[in-house]
Parts: sequence; structure tokens; C-alpha cells
Amino acid sequence: MCSLERNCGVSLSTDVDFSCLKEPEALRLIQHLARFDHAIHNSFTHLEASTIVKFLFNLGHLINAANHKLQVKNQAMDLAQARLLMFHCSRTVLANGMRLLGIKPLDRM
Repeated sequence: MCSLERNCGVSLSTDVDFSCLKEPEALRLIQHLARFDHAIHNSFTHLEASTIVKFLFNLGHLINAANHKLQVKNQAMDLAQARLLMFHCSRTVLANGMRLLGIKPLDRM
């Protein structure tokens, strides 16, 4: 996802119109991202790191599905910026969850 941000030709902005994200893959991904705090809280309450692992595993699947279906490059600017920010937020949540588990996220392979 880091390479998507580097190579898409769109600048990352927080001033985007999310109403253009209507695809089921985008909506499922955004709804899952919204549950990150809940996953952390449950993990802490029940002392189960597996709650975060399961959340991140599902997040990875949702990111992959969205990445295959939703292009950023060569799209209308408002749609491209909204999708790019969605993928950026996904990468940030994934990295934060990995750090909570003691795993260092990679920017390049």
C-alpha cells in the first residue's frame, strides 16, 4: 500500500468528499476500520491479543479486495483522492495494530 501512495499520481489530502465511495468493497473496508477501537478495547478487557490478530487478518482481506476492485490511478480527482485516503487510513490502522502486537510494519519488501 505504500507503493500505491508513491505511484498513483494523486496527492494525499484530508479534504475529500467521501460520498463518492459507494462501492461495497469501500463501504465494508471503512466500516471495519471504524471497529479498530472496539477490537483494541476487547483485546485489553479480555487480555486476548488474538482479538487484534483476527481484526488485522480481516482487515488484510478487505484491503486486498478493495485494492483489486478500486483503482486510484486514472480516476476522477475527487474519487481518486477519496480512495487514496481510504487506503492510507487502512495502512495506518494495519501498521498501528501490528505495532501493538510487537511487529514492525514494512514500507518496502
